[in-house]
Amino acid sequence: MLQRIALHIVDILFGISTLFIFSHVVYAGYFIFRKAKRPDLLLILLASLISICLIFLIRTFFYPFIWFFWLEILSLCALLFHSYYKSRIAQVYLREFCNFKIYIEIYMIFLSFLGMVFFTIFSAHQFLFALLTLIFIIRLNILIFKKKKIYGIYYQNPKVPDLPFISIVIIAYNEEEYIRKLLESIKMQGYPKYEVILVDDHSTDRTKEVAAGFSAQIPLSIVQKDVRGASRSRNYGATFAKGEMILFLDADVILPPNFIRENINAFIKQKLSIAAIDFIPITENRIDKRITNMYRIWLKLVQYFNPRGIGFCLFVDKELHNKVLFDESVIMSEDFDYVRRAVQYGKFRILNVHPLEVSWRRFKKENRILLILKYMFFEWYRQNIGEIRRKMLPYEFGSK
Repeated sequence: MLQRIALHIVDILFGISTLFIFSHVVYAGYFIFRKAKRPDLLLILLASLISICLIFLIRTFFYPFIWFFWLEILSLCALLFHSYYKSRIAQVYLREFCNFKIYIEIYMIFLSFLGMVFFTIFSAHQFLFALLTLIFIIRLNILIFKKKKIYGIYYQNPKVPDLPFISIVIIAYNEEEYIRKLLESIKMQGYPKYEVILVDDHSTDRTKEVAAGFSAQIPLSIVQKDVRGASRSRNYGATFAKGEMILFLDADVILPPNFIRENINAFIKQKLSIAAIDFIPITENRIDKRITNMYRIWLKLVQYFNPRGIGFCLFVDKELHNKVLFDESVIMSEDFDYVRRAVQYGKFRILNVHPLEVSWRRFKKENRILLILKYMFFEWYRQNIGEIRRKMLPYEFGSK
């Protein structure tokens, strides 16, 4: 008797999940076709396949394995639909809508595959997975309905001139090995309007002396503060900034030729207020490169609904920075926290017109598996508990 009741509840849970998916597909289809003035034959064909999959999904919600199979096919067709639609539209916010939907559909493909595996191996626990499936789908729907914040359609355009004066704020601690390469790459940029503010965090090596050697070649100021820390250094350096824009850099990056000009052009064209930069690791280790590429893909996917940018290179409108500032009480992922708060006031994107070369020394300092596990723990903590304001795990890279 109890088993029959449980199976009946499972049908109800999958029925509710189907209702949420149906509502989402109908709304998304309306949104797309309302914007597409001339849908072509392929677009109509893909939309028809989605409709057929949706019909089978509705008819099979009381057969979980088959339901997940049709959800898999539905998600795949939707992924193809949005990928194709993205290629034929000019509006930036619609392309970003498609990027976000592609991310959601990849999630759904993964969930559907797990569902089929689960109901093959653990068929006795259908209720638990039906409940988890419903919770996950509800969460995705809530996320999608908040998309106006994601795309920043209503952001005010930042007051950035076509050729802004850039204040480059570099934080450094014992960086004599790297600072010369960075300042040399800045000197070779050819960008006409900039200043460099080096915030030295009381280095015990020759960082200041090496940097001072560039004083006659570039507009350079070297400053120090009493209290140490990455966030304090960035905030302190920004107080000296004279430019309309600030470029925050770590000392161990190298700017490719024309890096500043090309990224500034993309920044202005996309009407951004803050931007991170795609990057390439300076390493010959294949494992490091693969890990980095996976991380880069993840950052680009989540930028549309859970944006984050790495502090080694951030372009930001100075007015926006003055509103936000780096939270000096956050001791880990302070750059992610900074971006999370900044998107309340201005549009953020990851620019990939000219990737940045970055030292990947963190993988040399720590065991790669342990470091990845630490990052996963930090990410889970930030998403479910809050920003990290106390030391919980040993973490050496970037500590000051």
